[in-house]
Amino acid sequence: MTGIAAFLKSAGVNDDATARRIAREFADEKGNVQFFNNPGQKKYGGDTLSFALLKAAEKITFGQDGPAAGVPTTIPRPESSRTVRLELNLNGRDLGTVNTDPAGAGAIEGLFTELRAARGSASRG
Repeated sequence: MTGIAAFLKSAGVNDDATARRIAREFADEKGNVQFFNNPGQKKYGGDTLSFALLKAAEKITFGQDGPAAGVPTTIPRPESSRTVRLELNLNGRDLGTVNTDPAGAGAIEGLFTELRAARGSASRG
C-alpha cells in the first residue's frame, strides 16, 4: 500500500497520514489491493485503479466539488489511458496494427520474444 500512498502524494495529497488512510480504503480486509472492483474504486468510481486514485486525490486536494473555477490541476494523467500502436510484420509481410495500452504492448512483445527463442531452439534440434 506504500506505492498507492506515494502515488496519491504525487497526485497532490500533501499529508502522509491522509495518503495512507486513502490507500487503506483500496485494500480488502486482509490488506490486499485488487486491481479491479476494490473498495476504493467502488467508493471513488473509475474504471481503473489509477483513475480511482486520481479521483480520490482530487477529492482531497480540491474538495467535494472538484477544482475551483480557473484553478489548474496538476494531477498526472493515468498511465492506463495512453495508447500504444504496434505494427506487426513477419518476414517483411505486413500483418496489420494493434492499438493497446502499455501492458498489452509488453505482453505482445514478450510473446514475440518467446516465439523467437522457440524458433531458435527448434532450428538447432
